Amino acid sequence: MPVKSLSKRIRGLRCKGASKGVIAQIVDFILSRRTKKRLAFTRPFITGNVLDLGCSIGSVSCSLLREGLNVRSVDVEDVSIYEDIKVDVYDGTTLKYRDKEFESCLLTHVLHHCSDQIAVLKEAQRVSKRVIIIEDVYRNGFERFLVYFNDILGNFGDAGGSYRSEKEWEEAFESLGFKVLEKKVFLGFPFPPLYCRYSAYVLE
Repeated sequence: MPVKSLSKRIRGLRCKGASKGVIAQIVDFILSRRTKKRLAFTRPFITGNVLDLGCSIGSVSCSLLREGLNVRSVDVEDVSIYEDIKVDVYDGTTLKYRDKEFESCLLTHVLHHCSDQIAVLKEAQRVSKRVIIIEDVYRNGFERFLVYFNDILGNFGDAGGSYRSEKEWEEAFESLGFKVLEKKVFLGFPFPPLYCRYSAYVLE
């Protein structure tokens, strides 16, 4: 997994205290700014005990921890680049947490990597009172290509393939009994002049 090999090379970042080395500090600065921008719309809804489901390299967990939130990080593999983030590794199907243990569950650009998106959503719904999702979406074939291309570059060759349009996501949420409290569609420009289209959802 390319992300895993990369994380081993730059691991040494810390959420609390100074990161080790100039490169680590630069990477931390870039990730911190990028993460805060991505979370800007959903941040007011991320409250209480937080589950960062599909935490990947840990940048979202770290950003929230620095703001004083109580965060649990979970993924199918520990690829965190932050030394002081403990990742709970699970099987991708069943979370070990109690029903409604968390106030908020956050899935940031996670679901399109999941082989069974509905199962992941059901578990998020079970263990939390509110589910917050940010996903890559598309309206046409060209935007779907951009989603795929961005995924390859952003994950260093490792692209997920289970993409959905806004309508398809909303149909999935409705089938599970979710109510969409808030929604925002926004553009990102990870590789100018290309853009990516994202949807943020707050569900209960």
